[in-house]
Amino acid sequence: MATRHLPSAAHHDGAGRLRLVLPPQRLADYLALALDEADQYGADSRQVQQRLDALLADVRAAALPEHCPTPEAYAASRAG
Repeated sequence: MATRHLPSAAHHDGAGRLRLVLPPQRLADYLALALDEADQYGADSRQVQQRLDALLADVRAAALPEHCPTPEAYAASRAG
């Protein structure tokens, strides 16, 4: 997901009229869904923490510029 532009929350019909607005998809939400439990239950495991750090570094390296702050912020929230 970090390598793709996320879709707009606004959806228009063929005539361009706004028909539906959904909550926006955010990379932060998907990172939290994927990693929060592993981070919590692996908090006492150095190996788990190192792997999560490496995963976040990989996501950051592959991310589009618009998404780069997200894995950085997630990593910072884990460290603090």
